Amino acid sequence: AGTVATTDDNQWLYQVAWKPSPADQSAPATGTPEAKKNGRWLVFADTQGIAQSVAEQFTKSGQACVVVTPGDTCSLENDRADLDFATEPLQVKLDPLNEVHYQQLLTKVFGDDQLCHGVIHLWSVDAPSPTSGTTGDPFDAANCLGSKSLLQLLRRLARHRFVKVPRLYVVSRGAQPVSGTTVAIEQSALWGMGRVAAME
Repeated sequence: AGTVATTDDNQWLYQVAWKPSPADQSAPATGTPEAKKNGRWLVFADTQGIAQSVAEQFTKSGQACVVVTPGDTCSLENDRADLDFATEPLQVKLDPLNEVHYQQLLTKVFGDDQLCHGVIHLWSVDAPSPTSGTTGDPFDAANCLGSKSLLQLLRRLARHRFVKVPRLYVVSRGAQPVSGTTVAIEQSALWGMGRVAAME
């Protein structure tokens, strides 16, 4: 009788492995002087300090930045005639679930052939976890700042007539396990939505 070959079932599976890498110490991208003057970054800001650091880097490199925070109405907080985008970001508030607000934002900021360097979505970093002790449904709150707001943003980005279609960067926190940390399953929808959007 012949021998029966055995197969290790573990060979059928895979898992995400994270490897540490040194921080990038290179200078921030500056682009051409014309791009600095005419282009703007759009940053949907968290309250953990990440967006603030990003905006400061843009300002140091001479790139204009628009910082958006969640609110109940659509309003330009510091829109004035003497606002210098090169030294001070435009501050905007909008309702995360109101698609019209996103349309108004893009029309105001990127009208008149204004170039968009890129869009950074950081709101999910502030999404509460189920164990955070917040009142109400933490999953609903997480989806409001995460997948639901991202969906509204994607809809308007797809319909807006940009000079050049900008790249979208979506930032999550805890959506994947790192060194035994607890997975934030409420943010997993962002990964799925990002993959679908990339194929559209």
